[in-house]
Amino acid sequence: MGWFSGRCYSDAKLNGKTIIVTGCNTGIGKVTVEDFYKRGAKVIMACRDIKKAEEAKIDIKETCKNSPNKGKLIVEECNLSSFKSIRKFCQKILSTKTKINVLVNNAGVMMAPRGETEDGFETHFGTNHLGHFLLTMLLLPRIIDNTPARIVTVSSKAHSCAKVIMACRNINKAEEAKEDIVKTCKDLPDKGDIVIEKCDLSSLKSVREFSKKILESEPQINILVNNAGVMMCPKELTEDGFELQFGTNHLAHFLLTMLLLPKIKESAPARIINVSSRAHTRFNMNLDDINFEKRPYSSFEAYAQSKLANVLFARELANRLKDHNIQGVNTYSLHPGVIKTELGRHLDKILFRGARRLIGILTYPFMKSPELGAQTTIYCAVDEKCANETGLYYSDCVAVNPDPKALNDETAKKLWEKSVELVGLDFDPFTVNTDSVKINI
Repeated sequence: MGWFSGRCYSDAKLNGKTIIVTGCNTGIGKVTVEDFYKRGAKVIMACRDIKKAEEAKIDIKETCKNSPNKGKLIVEECNLSSFKSIRKFCQKILSTKTKINVLVNNAGVMMAPRGETEDGFETHFGTNHLGHFLLTMLLLPRIIDNTPARIVTVSSKAHSCAKVIMACRNINKAEEAKEDIVKTCKDLPDKGDIVIEKCDLSSLKSVREFSKKILESEPQINILVNNAGVMMCPKELTEDGFELQFGTNHLAHFLLTMLLLPKIKESAPARIINVSSRAHTRFNMNLDDINFEKRPYSSFEAYAQSKLANVLFARELANRLKDHNIQGVNTYSLHPGVIKTELGRHLDKILFRGARRLIGILTYPFMKSPELGAQTTIYCAVDEKCANETGLYYSDCVAVNPDPKALNDETAKKLWEKSVELVGLDFDPFTVNTDSVKINI
């Protein structure tokens, strides 16, 4: 084990240096103290449990008894879950002429049962951050007096693991997908968390219920991927009376984004990604007849119109964020490619029996796997290369020009105003904060 782990090969001596290490009666804290002790440092072991700290001190001395350049070990009580204990420790250190050349903020708790510190803060945040923050601030004047000095904070890759909320219409299929993902990723070292919530994009009521739950339960939303969609369906209306493709692919995602935007703003830097399609190039936006009541229904035209709306929405959202001087929230729209998925399940009904299979055979050489099809979405969500881009359209992980129809600012504004009217948005998401959002189901 550990064949590929990095190691410190420095032979630097620490004679005459004073180092404070928190949480060091076991684990990496103890090993760190042992290394500093062997290099000649005076190490102050700041620990909550004095008995265990004394045992660790004895063990370290025994292990290092034959080392030629030993320093000195001092045990002091310091409970990082108690501001009183931290202040008492710091007062003792500062009341002497003790130098501080290095401070190692190592102590911490992980995945503890829900609880609060002595000062009323959630245990992890209170101990791992606030305790060390206060300790560092109180000792900083002395540290400054002994420059060059170093302050080392021990974190974890857990800070980079995402919590992914799968917003799905079919909970059973979502659970199966979750199990498959968890199984596929079982050997990865830095996994996040997957949560499933019901959200039926063909129902604005369901969108509001989902959004209300997320706003009440989640402290932040860093990335929103508007991915759900239907394609080339038989003529049908949503629960709210909108043509199914326009209602699901655009209006529902518009409402979802608007309801979550106050929280997204507060979570900046954040990104909003609309999964569109190259099909947006084929037809113009007809806002006077979105339900095809004045013209023959075309499933492909309805699909293309909804995908054009995705691009226009992303561009107009970027413009309005800029107009309101909201920084750190970027928008993206994209063409994922022709992908082998269930999206074309209605082709047999729309065209002719066997159409889906035939089209699949003809387009097979140009089809992407779901994994390859997801790459542009992932690029827009996480890649640093596009971190400062907003309102653009992407294909194969590169910003490209969308169809000229998607660059029409007047159409984008009209679509926005129509969407606000159709979904019944009754507040300004650009000016309110999360606490002010009242979602009526």
